[in-house]
Amino acid sequence: MNQNNQADFFLPPALVEEVLTDLLKLASTGLSSLEAIPVRQRTDDERLMLGKARNEVKAYRTALDYWRAGIYPSCLDGIWSIESLSERGQVIHHIWREFDTQARVYRWRCDCKCAERSPFHVHQAVMTAIEVALDRADSLAYDATDVDDEPFGPDAPAQLGRRLAAARSAYLQAA
Repeated sequence: MNQNNQADFFLPPALVEEVLTDLLKLASTGLSSLEAIPVRQRTDDERLMLGKARNEVKAYRTALDYWRAGIYPSCLDGIWSIESLSERGQVIHHIWREFDTQARVYRWRCDCKCAERSPFHVHQAVMTAIEVALDRADSLAYDATDVDDEPFGPDAPAQLGRRLAAARSAYLQAA
């Protein structure tokens, strides 16, 4: 398994852990406010939001467990890979960005079993935390030595070049 470890992850791991902790607190606060509504007084929308809030708290809690266990994602050609926490050394999950035409936004998608059951799960929580950590690193003006400019590996430019050349060739052949 060629997973990133703490020594070579492109963001300071403590920063991502801090973000995961903050996101977990925020989700827990939202869940608490929904749970404070008496059961018999909850609307259908509130019941739906309560389920989503519970799911979000679970996802961030598990993502924090991933991070503390040293399981970090790696990226190749825009597809992020992360080792399974429950099946370490056996299963790799893949995460990518996909455009949601109904919501008109890009969302993280995953090929794991959780993705089939839940619209937001641990792998999306990890990727959301990394996005927030990148923004926070920019706003905190981290030293250039703290944040790796090229988190995609040394051969990423060559792979991108090959993909662009293949796409251009296919385009020219079709024309």
